[in-house]
Amino acid sequence: MVRHGECAHNTHALPSPVDGTSAGLTEVGREQARACGRWLRGLGLDVTAVCSSPSERARETAALLGLAGVVEPCLPLAERAWGRWFEGAEGDTVDERRAEARRQARADPWGWRPEGGESLREVRDRVGCWLAATLAGLRSGALVAVSHGEAIMAARTALEPSWSAHPLPLPRGAGHTVPNGAVLLYEFEADAEVPARRGLIADPLTTTDRRAVHWQQLTGAGA
Repeated sequence: MVRHGECAHNTHALPSPVDGTSAGLTEVGREQARACGRWLRGLGLDVTAVCSSPSERARETAALLGLAGVVEPCLPLAERAWGRWFEGAEGDTVDERRAEARRQARADPWGWRPEGGESLREVRDRVGCWLAATLAGLRSGALVAVSHGEAIMAARTALEPSWSAHPLPLPRGAGHTVPNGAVLLYEFEADAEVPARRGLIADPLTTTDRRAVHWQQLTGAGA
């Protein structure tokens, strides 16, 4: 599971492009994607499929990974829909709306839905259904999925049933999602329904020693 590289709205602390902010990657984001691709190729994976959220930033990341095969657009990997929650937001308004999202979601983090948007439960359901169907048909090799922070968090709850996710603070709190350009890696034994091992490449731009890629305990209950 690869999170797309940095894009312009990330630098404004917005969860998705609004009001004309660029939907594409910044130069830092492009280098994150290239570095991530070098790491994945260095692992010697037999990549059988590369799937991507239909958003421009995810498709650009997927292309820059430089992996074999055609990038397949995949709607279930799309960003969480925030509806009208951040329309017109800039500067201090972004912080105010983020704080209000936290307040409203506190009682039911997975069920709260921003006006015109999606709840995290809905994101979890669509990502989880796609993962179950896709992994059931994957008998060998590696699947690379390029997506977004909250969709990857939702995927983790599907891949690791024992992990108890705590999605607050929303939408960009510390530890809430993996960083831009990061990768969560899962390894399955033959015919297993849950992963045997997992690992994290948190920042491909600063990790230069291949030995740093190792299966490690990640933050979260049940990890």
